[in-house]
Amino acid sequence: MRHMLKTTALTAVLLSTAATGFAGTDGYHTVNGYSDAQGQLGFDLTQIGGYGELTVAVQGFGGMGYGKCVVAFRRADDGVIAETAAVQQQSSATCPAEIAFTSKPADKGMLEVTFTEGGALKGHSYELFTVLRPYADSDAVTAPKNFDVLGMTIGEDRAVIEGKLKAEGFAKDEGDSNTLSYRDGSTRALEMWTKGRSERLDRAEDTIFITWTSQMAGIEAPEKVAFIGREWNIPESANLAINVLDKSLADKHGEGSMKGVIFYDRAGALVSTAYSEVCDEAIHLQAVAVPYSSHGMRSDGEQMQIACGAGVRIYTNEDFNVPGRAGSMKVELRKGDVAYADFWNTWSPAEAKRLQEAYELQKGMVGAAPKL
Repeated sequence: MRHMLKTTALTAVLLSTAATGFAGTDGYHTVNGYSDAQGQLGFDLTQIGGYGELTVAVQGFGGMGYGKCVVAFRRADDGVIAETAAVQQQSSATCPAEIAFTSKPADKGMLEVTFTEGGALKGHSYELFTVLRPYADSDAVTAPKNFDVLGMTIGEDRAVIEGKLKAEGFAKDEGDSNTLSYRDGSTRALEMWTKGRSERLDRAEDTIFITWTSQMAGIEAPEKVAFIGREWNIPESANLAINVLDKSLADKHGEGSMKGVIFYDRAGALVSTAYSEVCDEAIHLQAVAVPYSSHGMRSDGEQMQIACGAGVRIYTNEDFNVPGRAGSMKVELRKGDVAYADFWNTWSPAEAKRLQEAYELQKGMVGAAPKL
């Protein structure tokens, strides 16, 4: 996706759009591959709150040349386009003087766009995939039974999690925790909470690693767990057989078609035959990247899919010195709804601001043609 810069501008407006005529059409919608005898056609439509932008990408389609036709627009409170800026031609596209359209939700997660003006487009309807839109409660992914690490799970507030961590004897590792900062002042905390020291390694015996949802400057919102995992360097004194550890994990999380990879559907049911995430084909919302840090590893983007059910990744290893004895365990929980909602809340204000600025700049281009 383009324009990932975060900002807090317009957030209050965006939070209220669900109750207005914008509901159901707000978001980023796209499609490629429509064609006629002359060529191909694609669309990118972004509309958030009162402003939007449509890009029509043409490759010979309808005699419109090759390139892009871009139109910025302003919407009334009922979601209807109230005013458009002049159509911008890019590359060698031959664009109609006016482009006008309506949009409404269609089946299976699509958005239907119908052109009321637009040359060869006029009178035709096209369906676009909705890949970004406001998060709704109905988008929630059901957590499977026992979907937790020591009783902690995705979506819980910081106050709740910190209480559980302290009750289990963990303390925040300030040296290995860090905060990602963005240009607008918003932040995201990546933390490690540890207890004990490993008998074999120069690190903690037990570590909980957490990625929290973003904090935006000037906006009060509780931090929630977006990603959580546990890394346990099992002490020799535990005398824990690896087959006992593996069975305990299987009893808790279930077993998948591959060792250590368990997938569930969006209703929280185990799908033991799945070799990949179990997704709803009617949901086209994009995956979002969630960074995390654990000992010796930093991921800049674990992909979380709101269209898919939860998942658990489990890694267990033997103690090299004693065959059959468990040496280490790592468990990671994945569930995409919290991460997606967090992404929308941080991406959409900046995009809304960009859309408004683009419209106002183009509407302001009223200078007379120069004498040449």
